[in-house]
Order: sequence, then C-alpha cells, then structure tokens
Amino acid sequence: MSPPEKDTVKDLVEKNLDLVKRNADIMAARTRHEVSAGELMGYGAEGLMRAAELFDPDKGVSFRTYAHYRIRGALLDGMKAVRGMPSKVSERMKFYESADAYLENEASKAAPRDTASAARALGAGLGALVTSFVLMNHAKTEKAIDSESMNAEDACISREAYDHIQKGIEKLKEKHKKVIHLYYMEDMSLVDIAGMMRMHKSTISRIHAEALGRLRKHVERKYPGTVDLKKRQGGRSG
Repeated sequence: MSPPEKDTVKDLVEKNLDLVKRNADIMAARTRHEVSAGELMGYGAEGLMRAAELFDPDKGVSFRTYAHYRIRGALLDGMKAVRGMPSKVSERMKFYESADAYLENEASKAAPRDTASAARALGAGLGALVTSFVLMNHAKTEKAIDSESMNAEDACISREAYDHIQKGIEKLKEKHKKVIHLYYMEDMSLVDIAGMMRMHKSTISRIHAEALGRLRKHVERKYPGTVDLKKRQGGRSG
C-alpha cells in the first residue's frame, strides 16, 4: 500500500481558515478594535498561506501549532503599520511579538521525546519569556521609580534584575547582542531589524530566540526561581 498523499498548500489553507478568524478575533479584542476585522482577517490569511508554503511535516510539529504562530506574527506585523495606535496597545503588541517570535522558533523544532523533555522545554520557555518581560518593562519601570509610584523593594528588584541581564547581554555573540539592542533598546520591530541586517525575518526571530535562551540561563544562575521574579516585578502593577 502506498503512503497517504500529503496535503497541498491549498488543502492546508482551506482546512485551517478557522485559525485566521480565531486569532483575528482575539487580536481585535486585545487591541480594543483599533484595527478593522477585515484588515485583521487579511493579515491573518497571509500568515496562513505562508505557513502552508513553509510547513515541514517531518519535524513532528502539527500544522495547526505551526500556523498559529505564523498567523499571529502576520497579524502583529500588519498592525505595526497602523498609525495612531494607543501607547498601551502598542506596548502590548510588542510583548506579543517577542513571545510569539520565541514560541514560533520553538514550535519549528522537533517535538520533545518524552514528558521530562517537554517539562524542561516548558521551563526554558517560561524563563526566556520572563527575561523578555524584564527587558521590555525596564523603561516603564524607570518612569514608575522616578514618579515614586513603585515601592522601594520592587524598584530594587527590578533594577537588579535588569542590570544582571545587561551583564549577560555583554557576553552574547555580536549578532545576538545587536538584535537584542535594536529590539529592546531601540524599539525596532523584527521586520525592521531584518531589513537593516539584510536577513529574513525568520532568521532574526531565530537569533532573538537564541539570545533569550542564553540570557535566560544567565538569569537563572542568579535567580533560580525566574518565574517568581516576574510575579515580584509585575504582580503589583495592577
């Protein structure tokens, strides 16, 4: 008996259009409908098409998981072009982009072989996202400290964590250091960084994920309970 034929790009798109609507609806709600539903559906459809074209079933990752992050990435890229977005919404989009870029990179890898490997991967992912959270919230935290709206304990924890991450950044390879600097300090998008460095966005996403992974290990050597750090820094912000 011959093996079953693989789905074509058209098949994958048609069978998974519900992912576009679901992600577009979620993003519309999170951005308080600053972007029209039609525009969001268009961005999402582009992401689904790209996912169908690039999907490699031999990596052991389901198409729906892979497509989810591609669709979200396309939605975020599209919304960056929208002018007049409220600052709070823009900040939220920035974190979603960082998280999705990291998780998309992880989803493109082979699936963990067993429960223990999956648990380690989950822990590593949480640590990397917390590292991103600290980097992204530093400027906002500094303003809170200056306005005395943050108590002394939280201010000390936040600055200490950020300073430790900065020491880790100095130890990164030059390409990792550059992407982290442009993304978190210069507030550039992954698409813009890709254009500046003359690389594909997927390559920049991979470099970003690798850098977060290295910084996560650096942070966890000093802060074994990395997830607690996020709770302590962000838990009182309301």
